[in-house]
Amino acid sequence: MLDGLQTWSDESSMPWSEQQQRRNALLSYLREPPGSLVLDGEDPPDLYLKLHDGTCVAVEVTRLTQPTVNADGSCGNRTSHDYFGLQLIEELNVEFGPKIPDTVSLVVVLHLPASNGRSFKRDVRAFIEGVLRDPVPGTDVERLIEGAKVSVTVIHESHVSKKIRGLIANRNSSADILRNARHTLEDRIRVKNSICCRLPTGRQVWLALLNDYWLADADTYRMAMSQVRFPHSFERIFIVSDQARVVEL
Repeated sequence: MLDGLQTWSDESSMPWSEQQQRRNALLSYLREPPGSLVLDGEDPPDLYLKLHDGTCVAVEVTRLTQPTVNADGSCGNRTSHDYFGLQLIEELNVEFGPKIPDTVSLVVVLHLPASNGRSFKRDVRAFIEGVLRDPVPGTDVERLIEGAKVSVTVIHESHVSKKIRGLIANRNSSADILRNARHTLEDRIRVKNSICCRLPTGRQVWLALLNDYWLADADTYRMAMSQVRFPHSFERIFIVSDQARVVEL
């Protein structure tokens, strides 16, 4: 039994202070004091809220992120693609940075996703090694590796601390904010509904969605929710922004 907040299962990478802020925002929205009783859930659900009238509500928590749409129409997570690419850029800088002449640096652009991450990393390293054999400023080379376009540009600049910098593009992302909001909303509702169907019947189940896709606001998600056509078991669905604002869909 907790008076504070457990680590929500989907949000273990989120700073504790941010978890606390969003949890308090949700309780405040429900007109409960921030210290109201919160019970550890069995995962599912992530937690239980003990309301002022004695009702105990199951609450499942998940995060909304910018989606990618795969070739088969399934929904992916752009955050994982970006993290993979940024981590690779950092590894390249650590490995090759000390070997790069002081007068030049490299800009690497990765157009993700790649079909095989391990082979992609290996072949990108070989690509960088080839460029560094003759790093002439102004050189701009491109290669297709594991289905992903990779470009390397040699720039004339001196005394920079980071010798390899990068940009991450995503072939499967869309500029349509409403479409993205609908995809990530439908994906999270479907996934969490399939998980929560194991809970005892008769108990209220709410869904709290922590919005990390900041291009989509509450109105966007309301429009997206109006396009959701499949049944689910959640009696109430909330959006909690990164600024701890809460709206109910």
